[in-house]
Amino acid sequence: MTEKQELRKIFSAKRGALPPGEKERLDDAVSRNTLVFCEGYGSVFVYNSFGSETDTKKIVADLLAAGKRVYLPKIVGGEMFAAPYGGAVTGAYGIEEPETEPYAGDIDLALVPLLAINPKGFRLGYGKGFYDRFLSGRRIVKMGLLYSFQETCLLEETEGDVPMDGAITELGVHMYAED
Repeated sequence: MTEKQELRKIFSAKRGALPPGEKERLDDAVSRNTLVFCEGYGSVFVYNSFGSETDTKKIVADLLAAGKRVYLPKIVGGEMFAAPYGGAVTGAYGIEEPETEPYAGDIDLALVPLLAINPKGFRLGYGKGFYDRFLSGRRIVKMGLLYSFQETCLLEETEGDVPMDGAITELGVHMYAED
């Protein structure tokens, strides 16, 4: 088992072990901090949470209510695209995706899922590379959504990993310094 596979197992278990009431409390705090951060952005790409991921359903609803343009991931031909919020179908990996067509224009902010993140802003995802390929070369603010216990010094970045500009947790917003 590789180091990243081992870390995926560890952080998946930690996240999955949260009691429902504690997860709800943490999700509410992450949601509040995210919505404050999003005030300055007109368009937001946000994942459709599933399982033990930091919940985005309230975030999406609040962004739409605030008049933001909201885009969700859509997998087409093995690649991830942004699609405007609207209608839902079960897509790749059993995750709901918008029925709308992929969007090729600019988006201001991406809210990205992760299992862990290191002090330089490099995230540990699920290992398929969808987000790294999607975010690579884009002029978009990249923010990881997570619980503070998902921050770790154990994660080493590898070639092709795209760093986050910051992270939003239940404790607040942390921006990573550029080297």
